[in-house]
Amino acid sequence: MRGAPLAVALLLALPACRHAGLGSGEVQWWRVRTPHFVVHSDLDEPIARERAELLERLLAAYLQHGWDYHGELPLQLNVVLFAHPAEFDALTCKRDLTGYFTEALFEPWMVQGDGRRSASLTTLRHELSHYLAFMAMQYQPPWFAEGIASYFETAYFDDEIGFVVGKVPLGHLQVLQQGGRLSAEQLLSEGVAPSGPDFYASAWLLVHYLMSAREPDFTRYQLALSQGKGHRAAWSEALPDLTYERIDQLLVQYVRAGEYANYARPVGLPPASARSERLSRADEYALRGLLYKQNASCSREHEQRSRESLVQALALAPHQLEASALVALARAEHGGDRLADARALSERHPGAWLSWLTLASVAHAEGERATATEAVQRSLELAPRQPYAIMLAAQLAMEEGERAQALHASARALRIQPTNMRLLLQRALILAALGECQALHDTAATLSTLAHGGLTEAQRASWAKLSTACAERAASTPDPVVPSLRSAPSPDVARDSE
Repeated sequence: MRGAPLAVALLLALPACRHAGLGSGEVQWWRVRTPHFVVHSDLDEPIARERAELLERLLAAYLQHGWDYHGELPLQLNVVLFAHPAEFDALTCKRDLTGYFTEALFEPWMVQGDGRRSASLTTLRHELSHYLAFMAMQYQPPWFAEGIASYFETAYFDDEIGFVVGKVPLGHLQVLQQGGRLSAEQLLSEGVAPSGPDFYASAWLLVHYLMSAREPDFTRYQLALSQGKGHRAAWSEALPDLTYERIDQLLVQYVRAGEYANYARPVGLPPASARSERLSRADEYALRGLLYKQNASCSREHEQRSRESLVQALALAPHQLEASALVALARAEHGGDRLADARALSERHPGAWLSWLTLASVAHAEGERATATEAVQRSLELAPRQPYAIMLAAQLAMEEGERAQALHASARALRIQPTNMRLLLQRALILAALGECQALHDTAATLSTLAHGGLTEAQRASWAKLSTACAERAASTPDPVVPSLRSAPSPDVARDSE
């Protein structure tokens, strides 16, 4: 088994992938690296490079406009930019979707369609704003999250005055002028989920008004949110005079005669440092397999397309890293000796953190704790700030009874990616196992906030059960003997994808 390609027999039995686009050889795909981004695209190389450098400039400008992180800067963000929307549309389930975030192979990915159009830059700025805003502030009511992203999506660079924010998005303004505005009570309801052009336009309008007319108070509101206060408490503290009725009156007037102020600030921009390389056809197929795998819940066809693409990747390059890791991690679904496959992967790619983290994850799931511990340490030597590796090290420390190390490492993983739902869940399970019930309560509140519209009744019941078990464990023994997370109950929390 060690010398054979990692594609399982079930995969090899599938027909060849015949979809045009990724891996078809009809277009050239590029990988462009900058200090904080890895852009994969079938755009012409100069355009792909320009998009990657724009992302770096936007990141620098946002940070100099006052955005901040709690802790360390994130890892490199993977970005996929399709030149044409057809294949992007085939990836997704939702209509009229222009971009989304996902997690794949232990890293964050931002995927966007129709990268040739100038409108794609708006989506790029909007999604990057979301990513950075949640890095700075984990608790965001839906109206605030979408309003801030819409506010910054029109940001641009001016050679004379610097980085400019606050420009009016004409699409939102048109919706508002045609009467498509939610009432303040509807918009500010904490249970509402972002939906429809009237929600996004209304959220943008309220944020723009507050930035233009009540900026000091709006800053106090954001500070209160960042300190863990809920929307109602933060609003009452910072903007007590703005009742629902008063907000509606002010926004009606603002739509008709608002000044819509722009804010410009000189910014220091990083030098161009993009490095581009052609993707091999095997790499293209692996990328396609990864993207369809992350959208497998859409349909059985998505799952099959993923598997077909991985077959092609491994047929062209039997040891292709990403395809091999995806297959090894999916063994639980299809059977086979996935631990042997993961060991073989680490032997073939000893200098890749992904191969060692794959082995660590598989070994931990199989109960091979010694192998998992050694492999996760190797992955951290290669990528010291890989949050999934840090969180797995925290889990292993907890299972060994190393309480302080488990708490420290799990907190550090979340400082790197504070809104990652999987990492939040793993942190919650560690807190529950260690009897850290107040911290567990705070984590549950964060998860509820990130799941737009809050948790369902079933999810709330699952968290209540976990909290009760935490309290009972904490009361029964001051220094509990903790169980393995492999057998711990996992709350059912839905992931929202934009």
